[in-house]
Amino acid sequence: MVCAAALAVLDVIESDGLLANCRERSTQLQEGLAVLKGVKQVRGRGLLLAARLEGATAAEVTTKALAEGLIVNAVRPDAIRLTPPLSVSAEEVSVGLERLAAALR
Repeated sequence: MVCAAALAVLDVIESDGLLANCRERSTQLQEGLAVLKGVKQVRGRGLLLAARLEGATAAEVTTKALAEGLIVNAVRPDAIRLTPPLSVSAEEVSVGLERLAAALR
């Protein structure tokens, strides 16, 4: 039973093209983060990314992002983590970047 469930999950990952989407959205998100005012560096791999900020403002940015409807996690005083799902769309990444830009202002 457990193996059947695992195989079903792998089938969905393949048939829905989740890995290709992950690569494309990761590139989109990394490039979008890199040009945001207040972001010093982008780290991570795939869709598990962190943005190092120019100052110790992560807690404030996290609160402002939540008010914008975006959930990010302050992992250091100067860094936030973003962890969108593998199924995130290009439009959702764009909206997320807009909301993060607003939170950084």
